[in-house]
Amino acid sequence: MGPRQARVRRQLRRLSWCRSWQHQPVGDEQNCGGCKQQRCRSLDAAPSSITPPATNANLRVESLLANDGKEPLVPSGVVALIDATGKLAAKSLIPAQRLLPGERLPFVVELPARPAPGRYKALSTFSFEGRTVTTSSDFTLP
Repeated sequence: MGPRQARVRRQLRRLSWCRSWQHQPVGDEQNCGGCKQQRCRSLDAAPSSITPPATNANLRVESLLANDGKEPLVPSGVVALIDATGKLAAKSLIPAQRLLPGERLPFVVELPARPAPGRYKALSTFSFEGRTVTTSSDFTLP
């Protein structure tokens, strides 16, 4: 292995260390070779809480996000409601909000559709800086 191959291998190792986000929180707070002068960002997402629809209110999905990094983040997302057969029952966009370092905020969306009674899974997917974080919550509507 020549010096060029060794240098490429070291750089790839640094990139995989920086971008290894199999678990939440996503990212690292360390400087790494892949980011050069930019710090990696970290976003922690808790499972969503579901408020069932009422006669005067829509189904509400609330996801608590925390910025565990050192830089501000502006995540946005989408909530999808999947029924027991695996079909999409409802979908709604989650508006973007700015999260300062150390800040925790609820990201709330109301789904205008009134799903039929049954078992559902709410998938909340958040995107920031080309990365994605997904949480899921199972629930039953009476």
